Amino acid sequence: MKYYNKETRNESVEFYRTGDWGLERPDKWENSNGNFTNISPPDISLREKDPVPCDWNEEESVWVVDLEILKDEKTNEITQKAEDIINSYTSKYSQIERDSWGIQLREAKVFSVDNTMSTPFLDGMVEGGAKNKQELVSAILTKNAGFSAILSNVLGQRVGKTDEIKKIVQNTDLSIAEKVDLIENFNIDIEVIK
Repeated sequence: MKYYNKETRNESVEFYRTGDWGLERPDKWENSNGNFTNISPPDISLREKDPVPCDWNEEESVWVVDLEILKDEKTNEITQKAEDIINSYTSKYSQIERDSWGIQLREAKVFSVDNTMSTPFLDGMVEGGAKNKQELVSAILTKNAGFSAILSNVLGQRVGKTDEIKKIVQNTDLSIAEKVDLIENFNIDIEVIK
């Protein structure tokens, strides 16, 4: 069995020798002052990169972690996952295409409602050699509809998953250990539904 220092969270030797008495557990060690527990701190507090702080609660004999930090961390992972998915779609287009997308879409929507309205950007694209204006507008609107469907789906899943994490933190029927376990093992995968 392993023992952990309640103040440092460091793992202690499993057993040690004390005089003629042989092997003893650290919790029986005269000099330990009760500073050891056989309850392992949460993995998140032991990891080398960005450990989540935790403290020993003597009264309840549990490790207590800052659930807000853990919640924020998992929420950031979910958000990053969603952004990576969206970036995988938008990265297919050149920077100039992405930078001009807002004006292309605005003018395409204006033209689709009233083809007599001024659309100088689209006119410039057509003059520069793009498709005829009607085909260009149709292509822009079709592309936008497809991207909007993906974006709304991914965004909806991100919001739903972050809300689930908040509910876990707020659930008074769960122990801290149960909350940590649920959050740590929470599935952050986002499925792109086209």
